[in-house]
Amino acid sequence: MSSTPTKILVPADDLRTFSAALLEKGGLSAEHARTTADVFVWAAQRGVDSHGTARVPAYLDLLAKGVANAHPELTIESTAPAAAVLDADRAP
Repeated sequence: MSSTPTKILVPADDLRTFSAALLEKGGLSAEHARTTADVFVWAAQRGVDSHGTARVPAYLDLLAKGVANAHPELTIESTAPAAAVLDADRAP
């Protein structure tokens, strides 16, 4: 028997839908859950697993503990010609 874990490939659209559903149940609005899931799947498709769908459980934990804010009030603190400082109000 091999100790190498079996890799299971899931279609990106299915993974996006599943991740968004989990994030929405965790407290995000449907729109923010879809956007967050899009970013996670995008990262996973590029092999950046540390910022991909593997982050969903950690985000759910942060939301449950109140560390991440499910309903943030985003504000632009300052701007410059090529940059801006955004206060994300602990958004995921």
